[in-house]
Amino acid sequence: MQFEVYKEWIADDIRETEAREAAQATLQILQENILDVLADRLTVVRQLLRDKVLAVEDAGVLKAVHKLSVRATSLEEFDHQLEKLLSA
Repeated sequence: MQFEVYKEWIADDIRETEAREAAQATLQILQENILDVLADRLTVVRQLLRDKVLAVEDAGVLKAVHKLSVRATSLEEFDHQLEKLLSA
């Protein structure tokens, strides 16, 4: 019986670890997509702006940031809108 409980604890730990890793991978993909859109549309992305995007660790916020990256007409506009979004 003890062995079964131990196996269940291990299985739970593995599931939790896999879920955390999947969530982290999703965040990284969203962050990379935002930076790719900015680079493709608006040329070189400054390191400070890259750092701001990479600091966002909420998938919902990153989805909103992605929309900003598609709609912005300049890096300055994107940066300004990003600041507004992050301070809300």
